Amino acid sequence: MVKGEIDVVSLANNHSMNGGEKGILEMIKTLSKLGIVYVGGGENYEEAHELKVIEAKGFKVGFLAYTEIGNQVAGKNKPGIAKFDKNIFSEIIEAKKKIEILIVSLHWGIEGAFEPIKD
Repeated sequence: MVKGEIDVVSLANNHSMNGGEKGILEMIKTLSKLGIVYVGGGENYEEAHELKVIEAKGFKVGFLAYTEIGNQVAGKNKPGIAKFDKNIFSEIIEAKKKIEILIVSLHWGIEGAFEPIKD
């Protein structure tokens, strides 16, 4: 555990790519050095969508994160974020089979809005 008790952070948001590919790679390096698990972003698609697991009070806790906001999506050999799309449902189902508790973070909506959109 890191000072401040931050164990896991989500990179799946519209600000993780503000510094471009160089910025997210530097962020990943820093988080790794500090022992903080990151999810929802990575050096490539596979890492951005990877289930991250920690042990907490005897339980295997898994984390996934996706964003609907942001357009710098991780690719086969391209750093970026995990985008919310129809494929995430199969990832979530498969992840749940591997752990006891699953936490899925979804970043979406309209910035600055104080009420949900009526569709």
